[in-house]
Amino acid sequence: MSSQLLGVPDAARRLGLTDVRVRQLIDEGRIAATKVGRTWIIREDDLAEYSKKQRRPGRPLWGSWYFQDLGDELQQWLVEDCRSMKAQASEQTGQHEIRVVFYDREGKPHHFIHDSGYSRTLAEKWKQTCEALEKWCQAVYRARPNVVVERKWDPSKPPGLDLEEVSFVNEGQRVGRPGESRWVSRSETGT
Repeated sequence: MSSQLLGVPDAARRLGLTDVRVRQLIDEGRIAATKVGRTWIIREDDLAEYSKKQRRPGRPLWGSWYFQDLGDELQQWLVEDCRSMKAQASEQTGQHEIRVVFYDREGKPHHFIHDSGYSRTLAEKWKQTCEALEKWCQAVYRARPNVVVERKWDPSKPPGLDLEEVSFVNEGQRVGRPGESRWVSRSETGT
């Protein structure tokens, strides 16, 4: 069964948004679309996927749109059960793309965030991604007092084309303040 193809005006009308806002959502990677010439084409299935995501009024989760449309169960998983993250970045014909994958305890991908489009440079997108990851990190510290998030990301240097580990969550005892913490294993603490 094939999905109907829509232009930006039709998508905007169905969502009750302006054409400009739909283009912003496409550019942010929140609505999947394909550019044909100068026209964005959106599959009806992709528009339905965006529409069914739960949107809440007010500030997005942790102050970042990357996490804005996530359901409560996934938000809880990201804070309580995420074990590591890998990221990749690419530039093709003026389009900049960043993808961050969140892994579970078994090392299997569980969720990802994706940012693609033309409006910002790759460096700007990566910096914004790192800001979102910092907010995620703060949420983890508030919810899990016995973990340390080892940050391997560098806001000034986007990752390459291959997935690179950018963060790992260690369980144990945290020594120091968040952001300056170090992890002490259970064997070191005698617990």
